[in-house]
Formats: sequence, C-alpha cells, structure tokens
Amino acid sequence: MASPESNLFRANLRPLVNGSQERIAKAAGISRKHLSQILNGHVNPTLEVAYNLAKAVDQPLAALVSEPSSAAI
Repeated sequence: MASPESNLFRANLRPLVNGSQERIAKAAGISRKHLSQILNGHVNPTLEVAYNLAKAVDQPLAALVSEPSSAAI
C-alpha cells in the first residue's frame, strides 16, 4: 500500500511531467517505464529517484512532498 507521502508526491509530480515522460525520465536517470510505474502507483520511488525527479522538473523535493498551501484572501 502506498504511503500518504508517496501519493502526495505522485499527485504533485504528475502535472509537472505533463506528457513528457521520456524527457523527465531521462533527466532523472530512470526509464520511462519506471516513471510510469511511479506515476501510476505501482512502485514507490527511492529517495534518490524522488530527488532526481524533483531536479528533472526543476522543483525542490520539499515542494513535491508538501500539501499545496492556500493563499489567504
């Protein structure tokens, strides 16, 4: 079963990948199939892979494992 953190990571990563799985996977040093398995919840990324994916989408890892903050109005 996936952890809440893994689910949050996937939810935050998915829109950033936005149809460019091959490019993101290559930049992160993993196969497109492995990235697809991560995005679909079949496997959890290691910390190293999560960090490399964050770098590949130009985001800090903390941003991908954090709940989005609501702007006060």
